[in-house]
Amino acid sequence: MPIKIHSQKGYILLAVISMLTITSMVAAIAVSHARLEATLFRTALDSSKVRAGINTAIARSVFFLGEQDGFTANGLPLSFDLEDMSYKVRLVDDRGLLGLNSADRELLEKAIEQFAPLDTDSKSLASAILDWRDADSDPRPFGAEARAYSNQNLPPPANRPFVHIAELGRVAGMNRQIFAAIAPLFSVSTKLPSPDPQFAPLAILELLDLAPSELSQIISNRENGQTLAPQTIDNFVSKPETNTTGQQTGTIIYHAFVEVNTNTGIHRAERLQVRLTPTTGHYDLYARQVINYGSSEYMFEENIKP
Repeated sequence: MPIKIHSQKGYILLAVISMLTITSMVAAIAVSHARLEATLFRTALDSSKVRAGINTAIARSVFFLGEQDGFTANGLPLSFDLEDMSYKVRLVDDRGLLGLNSADRELLEKAIEQFAPLDTDSKSLASAILDWRDADSDPRPFGAEARAYSNQNLPPPANRPFVHIAELGRVAGMNRQIFAAIAPLFSVSTKLPSPDPQFAPLAILELLDLAPSELSQIISNRENGQTLAPQTIDNFVSKPETNTTGQQTGTIIYHAFVEVNTNTGIHRAERLQVRLTPTTGHYDLYARQVINYGSSEYMFEENIKP
């Protein structure tokens, strides 16, 4: 009988220990879940603050456009702090970027060769871009049409103009590394065959056939916060329409490259398009695109010497 009593006590002790273990595990899971929820909440809160801050940064940069001692939309930075975040905003006039639907083969090849990884076949990729945006199904030499895409298990080319910069990533021969390197250079909205040097970022200026005197004048004027008068570079300039009072009419498109740093270690970069109506000052944002942090900085590096 004593053996039986001790055995019952052992079972009871084992059950108590098991219950305590299960309770501890449940408590640990609850604590871990609570911490995860708190982390997710903080992340969502930070993301909301970043998004709101970016909107504020765009509004501030648009406000300073054209103001005395302000800045122009040629890629020069506007930096400031807002609460616990720091911002750097660069506005680029749509006319300063390469036209994905209007640049010719030579300009496409030069851009790809200059900025894509060294092993990129610039001739084939430029031809594939041209084949994508034209209406026919006949491949160019070194280009790509439906059969080439099928052989690579890719969706066929659209055979129409690009409607979003993301479509550049679907062109045959493209990969993530090439896309990240060259996508910031392009716009799908500009119709100019060549970028306007007044507004082109420094990296794009390198691609244009400018005389040394023109290049020197552009850089010198930018350093002084000025832009060239349109008549000095007539071959490249697209003048906005004006009414009888001299006011610009219609909509001007800017590309905003925004970098954000927070005190919680968040680094974020976004590229947005800003549509501005000069007569009213109204603007709106569209084509929002998160990009790799700092991936567009090379466009604005001061590596050109007059």
